[in-house]
Amino acid sequence: MAQRSRTPVVLGIIAGILFIAVVVALTLLLTRPAPTQSAAPTDPAPAAPGAPQEPEEPAPASELRLAAAGFSLVADDGSTLLDYTWAGDAAQAVAVLTDAFGAAPTTRVQEGDRTHYPDYTVYEWDGLLFLDMIEGDGKPRGEYMQPSYVYVLANAVGDVAIVPEFGLAIGLTADEVRTLGPDEEWDQRDDGWTLEFLFARERSSFEDGTYSVIVDAGRDGAAAATIAYVMFTGM
Repeated sequence: MAQRSRTPVVLGIIAGILFIAVVVALTLLLTRPAPTQSAAPTDPAPAAPGAPQEPEEPAPASELRLAAAGFSLVADDGSTLLDYTWAGDAAQAVAVLTDAFGAAPTTRVQEGDRTHYPDYTVYEWDGLLFLDMIEGDGKPRGEYMQPSYVYVLANAVGDVAIVPEFGLAIGLTADEVRTLGPDEEWDQRDDGWTLEFLFARERSSFEDGTYSVIVDAGRDGAAAATIAYVMFTGM
């Protein structure tokens, strides 16, 4: 009997070994856990040129500072939210103050004599009266010496402090007001009026648009009840 060739057998064995090796290698490769990669930090994409920017919220109002020529509304961060002069845009001032105080004012009309004093719209918040003249009688606003003025009735309206000049504040005793150096004092309580103190007498000026300050301590004279920024014309 002719001897069978052993070559096919050897080749089959080698092929089998290679097949098993390939299977084992694939198994190890597929079952190996995938390497973890730390995510690289990404910076926010810059805004495209011309893209609309989100408006920043203004800082909340902190103080209403009164002065000779008007008043300023100042924010917590020191920025100025409103600069108002006595002959300025009253509608804008009312809108900004309403936003700052968190409430709309009540309104009424205070009648004048139509010659020296016009009618005024009284905008009243709890602690502050802002009066602005009503035009309509043919006399321009600029010809009136007192187009608008203010009465302070409290040291704050909501969270907004009211800051007059000279260290004045509602609730100071008459003696405390005297130590601040008023120019004049009028005690007319015997005639049914009140105890009043005048500051910055010479500052009232139609040309400059600046006012004096009058503190009213009431009929009992116990404490400062109102602080008025007005044009003083003499008594």
